[in-house]
Amino acid sequence: MAAREPASLVFGIIVVLPLLPGWATGLIVLGICVLGFFAQAAWGILRPPPFAVDPHDHYVDYEFRSPERAEEFALMNGASPAPE
Repeated sequence: MAAREPASLVFGIIVVLPLLPGWATGLIVLGICVLGFFAQAAWGILRPPPFAVDPHDHYVDYEFRSPERAEEFALMNGASPAPE
């Protein structure tokens, strides 16, 4: 979703600038960028990822929302799931 900000800049240059020259174009593009950031944040809150990865120097921690997924992941990788 990081491509949203350059896309709003291109939209502002190609579409909005010919219609509203000057500072109005900048404000509209800024508004589109802010809406994009809020949409991405809302999506992350409403639909969190099914797992989290926390890399360390010598190991990686995996945290799953579903115990079944954690068990399946551990079995496929030759390990046992950590107790909760």
